[in-house]
Amino acid sequence: MLQLPYLIALLSLLLTLAPSRINAEETKYLGVATCASSSCHGATSPRKTTNVLQNEFSTWHRHGQHSKAWKVLLEDDAQKIAKHLDIQHPEREPLCLECHTTYVPQGMHGEKFTYEDGVGCESCHGAASKWIRSHVEAGTTHAENVNQGLKDLTDLKARSQLCLSCHYGTEDKIVNHRLIGAGHPRLTFELDTFSMIQPQHWELDEDYKERKGDYVAAKAWLIGQTILGSEQLKALSSPIRSKNGIWPELSLFTCESCHHSLKEDRWKFRDFGQRAGELRLNVSSLTLISTVLRVIDQDAATHVDALLETLHEEYKAGSGENTLKQLQTLMIERVLKKVNAIEYNDELLEKLFREVTHFSTRPHFQYEEAEQILMGLSSLVASSKRLERQYGESLEDLYTALQDDEAHNAEAFTKAASKLYRELSD
Repeated sequence: MLQLPYLIALLSLLLTLAPSRINAEETKYLGVATCASSSCHGATSPRKTTNVLQNEFSTWHRHGQHSKAWKVLLEDDAQKIAKHLDIQHPEREPLCLECHTTYVPQGMHGEKFTYEDGVGCESCHGAASKWIRSHVEAGTTHAENVNQGLKDLTDLKARSQLCLSCHYGTEDKIVNHRLIGAGHPRLTFELDTFSMIQPQHWELDEDYKERKGDYVAAKAWLIGQTILGSEQLKALSSPIRSKNGIWPELSLFTCESCHHSLKEDRWKFRDFGQRAGELRLNVSSLTLISTVLRVIDQDAATHVDALLETLHEEYKAGSGENTLKQLQTLMIERVLKKVNAIEYNDELLEKLFREVTHFSTRPHFQYEEAEQILMGLSSLVASSKRLERQYGESLEDLYTALQDDEAHNAEAFTKAASKLYRELSD
């Protein structure tokens, strides 16, 4: 028979564990069908009598790519990629389901939950079991719903991290060089661009602005770039993602370090910075951030540039841990705070546009860098009617130069960028 002190200790332990066990059992992912009623979010057209459109499910289901993410795994290309990886059924393989569905443990599945729905509502908004009722009740605050598990995506940092968990990867979800070699598309991301190209299931009206603040494309771009840069540093620091049985993990470098046409005689036109033939780390977001910092924080820009130069040299020798830590601290403790505090106006946006355009004229860009530059320029133009009126059409040549990532002509991009910069200087 247990003595009294042991019984008291056991009871105390059970009381401590009970709430978390109950909470875990109550936390369920209910599936998109739970949101699909015409009286909830399944209306066929937007409604104007409420502060939400109520056709969010319909927009996601009919027009969004996230709803089709699981079905992609049934297509011939996906099946072929899986065969290269010795996977029999990608539509049931956790490696694939992690990002092609709302992938959660079996015990957290509600009655209507199914992987076949692809990347559903709860991938972004969180398990609905605890807030599904309260979020429609009068008087319930947003903070109370968040406390019940609703994800608050108002903060652009949190929004970026959520998107990047699939569109860049984490310790648990990795699109490495093996997957790319098997045929999986390379990953890329920019918060503003990716937000705008998906069918919007929200409306940027006065109610939205009152609850969440105004949306500024340039701000979303800069914060997204800062978080992406930070995630790139995490990947380089991770023994799982940067090594994992082979060093270096080639997906962390620019693709064009190895994959480029040998017929273009690039060596006659490009500037390789005395590093011809060397692998180059894909830190395109950090490079672009340092360019922006030249306008808003010159000292930080100088610091980032110096650390990046050091990192490229150290990483070739299998080191760089201290430099990675310094860059990570700089991104979060200084750069993120700086870009969060920016007050955007036409004058500042034009300075940023000019600086990024000037940087883009330098004849050395890999595709990944050029791609991020163009998405950044587009976000800046979208933030200023004056810039859009003057230079919106001028971006078309840059888009043309980047329309095919497998046949990228770096010289065409540089020429288009130089033409744009001359327009700015006239």
